[in-house]
Amino acid sequence: MRVAGFKRGMSEGAVALTPPEAVRGWNDLWWRSGIQAWLADMTFIAAGCLVFVVGMNALLIPHQLIAGGLTGAALLLHYTVPFFDVGSWYFFLNIPLLWLGWRNRGRRFMILTAFGMTAFSLAASWVSVAPFAVHDPITAAIAAGVICGLGAGLILRSRGSAGGLDILSIYLRDQFGFSLGSLGLAMNGAILLAGAWFHDLQTALYSAIFIFVCARVVDAVLVGVNPQKIILVISDRSEDIAQALMAQMKCGVTFLQGEGGFARKEKKIICSVVKLMDVPRFKACALGVDTKALLVVNDTCEVAGQRTFAGISSKALCHEGIVHER
Repeated sequence: MRVAGFKRGMSEGAVALTPPEAVRGWNDLWWRSGIQAWLADMTFIAAGCLVFVVGMNALLIPHQLIAGGLTGAALLLHYTVPFFDVGSWYFFLNIPLLWLGWRNRGRRFMILTAFGMTAFSLAASWVSVAPFAVHDPITAAIAAGVICGLGAGLILRSRGSAGGLDILSIYLRDQFGFSLGSLGLAMNGAILLAGAWFHDLQTALYSAIFIFVCARVVDAVLVGVNPQKIILVISDRSEDIAQALMAQMKCGVTFLQGEGGFARKEKKIICSVVKLMDVPRFKACALGVDTKALLVVNDTCEVAGQRTFAGISSKALCHEGIVHER
């Protein structure tokens, strides 16, 4: 039987009637969310390219410094053959890599990468920035590292890139098993050696400072500058310590099952994530319950979830059955 204005669906003998308005609503929602995701990625890429180009044109090029990756190769070619600007060299060098990535990588990533490559090339060619009044090359390298690192971090926060040697590194890793870190180090080292050969060793060393600062700023943009610690507590009184931590510090606690290697005795290991400033209080609280407890404090890059640093959220407490939602 057909009902006008409805779509019919079967589920274990039951008939489900879905209004076409609801179907169109879900399709529109999915379409809008997809478009918003694309626009967000393209915005990150465009903003990152613009910021990076400002640092490059205002600090790197006036001091004849070299960047890492394909940008460094484009800068070297521009210094050697100034007939083409950096944007043109960067675009030409990316064409074979774009073809390689299109055959081996995801389509969404490569479409965004093509957009980023074009945006960077156009920005490098068209955005004219007066050189900053920085005369010390070390200061220029550090300042350029901060600005360009911010731009590169914004690009990497998207699901694409602005082209470069990352595509080649991923291809070589997949084909020959090389690690990305080793490939990146080798490629950047080769570019710095070429800079030392065509220019001078001092310029290459200043450029190495720029690459180091740029990498640290990229990490800060991607991960954040608020350090967080993950703490493991090994004790025979894990239950008492956990109760004290939740009562006094209002922090989340997770039990991990462990076993002593010597006595073969099973123990509950406490795992918790706290802010760096809360580590002394955490240690004092745990050791106040058991002075023989062993605490291991580790670095962590990022923490995401429903528990908060200020304490366990009410939603998490309800999920754990500690309190009842009102």
